[in-house]
Order: sequence, then C-alpha cells, then structure tokens
Amino acid sequence: MRFRDPIAALLLTACAPQIDAALPEGEPAKTYLYFDLNGDDSIAAVHAYTSDEAARVLELEATTHLLVLEYDQPLDTIAFRGADATVRASVDQPSNDAWPLLMPRRASELVPGSTAFVARDLESLRPWVARIFVERPPCLPAPLYRRIEGIAGGGDLSFVLRWRDELIVGVAPDMDRHDPAAVYRLPVDGRMATPIPPLKSAMVNSPAVPLGYLDGDTLWVQWAMPAVQGATVYELVGVDLETGAVRDRYVPDGLLPGLLFETLAHGFGTVIGRGRVYSENAEPQPLVLHLDLAKRAWVVMLTATSTDTDACARNYGQMITEIDAPEQGLIGVVNGPISRFDLNVPGFIVDAPTLSGPGPYCRNARTFLPDGTEILAFVRPNGGLGQLWRSPGGAWEPFDVSTEINAHMLASIGHQVLAGGLVNLAAILERSPARPELPPRQCHEISLSKVRLAIAVDEHTLFAGGSNASNSGFLDFAPP
Repeated sequence: MRFRDPIAALLLTACAPQIDAALPEGEPAKTYLYFDLNGDDSIAAVHAYTSDEAARVLELEATTHLLVLEYDQPLDTIAFRGADATVRASVDQPSNDAWPLLMPRRASELVPGSTAFVARDLESLRPWVARIFVERPPCLPAPLYRRIEGIAGGGDLSFVLRWRDELIVGVAPDMDRHDPAAVYRLPVDGRMATPIPPLKSAMVNSPAVPLGYLDGDTLWVQWAMPAVQGATVYELVGVDLETGAVRDRYVPDGLLPGLLFETLAHGFGTVIGRGRVYSENAEPQPLVLHLDLAKRAWVVMLTATSTDTDACARNYGQMITEIDAPEQGLIGVVNGPISRFDLNVPGFIVDAPTLSGPGPYCRNARTFLPDGTEILAFVRPNGGLGQLWRSPGGAWEPFDVSTEINAHMLASIGHQVLAGGLVNLAAILERSPARPELPPRQCHEISLSKVRLAIAVDEHTLFAGGSNASNSGFLDFAPP
C-alpha cells in the first residue's frame, strides 16, 4: 500500500488489482496520524503527516488495517515525528517522554479486504484513544552556564536586584575567611562585577547578611553595624545608583535583641522583612516584620510560636513573601498556610489561606509562567518535599520530578523553570503551552552551587547563585 498524499488517496498494490481508497471527503486537517494495526488491533506502526507536505510513499500489505485520525492542531502539539515520519506510540504506558493522545476531530478506517475508508464514530473510539500515549517533542537543551568574575571572598549571595541594565548583587560576609560583606554592580551583558564603594562593610565577624531593595534610583541596603552589648544593630544605607553617593542612612527602631534578618521584600512602597531571633537554649524563633517608613521603625507582624518553631526547626527556610498592592500581599506562615496580609487590619492576616495544598509548610516558593500557570514547591514539618501546579482558575495538582526540589527557590524563564535542589543540584522543568492540561515535567538536572536566588535578565537568561557568590553566573536557555 502506498500513501501518495495524506488527504488524497491510498493505493493498494500487494498481490491485488490496483485500487484507490480515498479518505472520506471533508475539510483538510492540519495533522494526520495513520495507525497501522495488527490483527488484534494492537499498534504495528504510526506515521504522521501535515496537510501541506509533499507526497510521501509507504509500502504496506494489502491486508493492512488502517485507522486515520485527523486533527486541527499542528503536528508538534500532537506528537513528535521521526525522520521517516514515524511516531512512537504505546498503550497504557505513560512516561516523561510521552503524552496522552488527543481526541481527533474525525476518524476513518480501512479494514482488511475493504476497498474504501469509512468514517468511525468518535465516541466509540474514545476508550481506545484514551489508552494511547505518543512520543512528545523532546526537551529544549539544558541551559549554558557563564560564571561571573570580580566577587571577592567566599560569602554567599544574599540578594540580587535589577536596576536598568545592571544587577545589584549582595554578598554575605565569610567569617571563616574573614571577608566582609559587600555589594556589587554587574552589567546584564557582561561578566565582571565591581563593588559599590560606600557598601563594603568593615565587619568580618558578624553573621548578619546584607539585604537590599530598590526605591527608584536609590538602593537601600540593610546590614550589621558593630554589636552593642552583644546585640546585632542594623543600619539602612541609601545609595544613589546614578552618582554612587550616599543619600541617607539611619538605624531603624524596633530591632529585637538577637534578631538576624534573612530576606527583604519590597513593592508598592512596602517593605517586609523575615528573620529569626536567636537566644540561648532555644530554637531560633522565626518572625515577620514590616518597615514603617514614616517612623523609620521595624514593626513585628507575625511571630512563630514555640510549637511552630519546634515543628519546623530542621526544615525552616525560604517562605513566600509577595507584595502585590500597597501594604498588602501574600505571606507564608511558619508551620501554617500561605495567607493574605494587610498592614491596615488588626493581626495583619485578612482571610483564610490563599494558596491551598497539603500544608502546613516550613518552606515554600512559587513562580508563574507566561500563561498564568503557577508552580509551588514546599517542605512540610516532617521533611516531606512536594510540588504542585495549577492552570489559571484550576485546582492544585501534584506532579513528579526526579531531582529532590528543596523549595528554597523557583524562577521561570518563558515556560521553563529553574528549581533549586539539594546540595549542588538544580532541576530544569518545562511545560508545554500547547498542552495546557498536562503538568510540568523535569527535563534536566544541572550542577549549581546551592542555588538560592535567581532573577530573569531577559527572555532567555537567568542570573542565579547561592552558596559562595563567586560561583554565581548566567544561565542561557535555548529559545523555544
């Protein structure tokens, strides 16, 4: 049997008179899948064609049982086709490299001994289609890594911000090597970081990390001053990034003894800080604060109870802190849910959990894809790791990965996601916008030095780093 054209006719040639067997008339489809079926209706071979391709020829037996499925979708949303137009297919065998076959818009069948195709009822075909998995397009290549230069010492990356065509990078002190904290500028199209002179600490013996946020052209950095009677004292320093001059500096009120800040979030004129209070003979106590800019004072919003602190003692870490309106946003609660906050209401929490899932959480992170899809990674009090996804307006659903994602960070670039893993590993996830009903899949496991922070530089590049900021670099992703 020869296929002369996917929408025209089939020519029977095997030990029989020549017969044309045309597909039933109808509007041309974009994609055609030809299933060559065995006597027991199992799949012998699958071939794929598009309506605008030149004629192709396949030799088959005259007794072949053919089922032709027609689709309005492009080929790359239906299946991946090999060089010889074949498609690998299986029955009841899902995998990371295969996806469920879509229901066609029309189906036709040529049974052995027949000389003409007949239309198949789609509903009667649905149970069979539901069991078929076809090879999906392969993953995009793994991103290429470009390490930056110019960062001295072995301190960890503490924050990264985007200002115009530069990244502002904070580096924690390395107490083992006696390297002080510092802040650097890094061109997004370059590799050499240069320090910002007013933002290099004289302290080398403090565990406090520099944290920063941008207010227009002013970079505000909070870091430790020399300890007073054993207490860590923080100073906020505002630097004009255009001139490099210090615009303002002050020591905010409201600092608690033993408080070490870990993250700052800023947006819509609102500053939220997270940290832990350290004391003798007790687990460090997590808390959340907001900066009253008018009073120049930190105000405690949430304090973890001793029960919550003990529950998350071994698994506490990064938690969602997002500001999406003036004095409002989302916040992860230690050993609790992810809830909405409002600085203008008593207790600050204004409603029930916003992001549902198998909480409570000790660590969580999320990211968005261009189509609004959300991906959430988390760690439970018992140390259990997990990840969820949902399409816009949909319900949260779990999905599997081969790399253990530790929920310290998620960052998206297009429909690909960088997910921090354990030790020096990270996962690259990918989701196909052409098949919005399917979950993300892991495409690669890459080596990165305990990645904790990442930021998009352009539509194909992330800057990422973590342990030992001098190992930070750019990840160049292949375009789709």
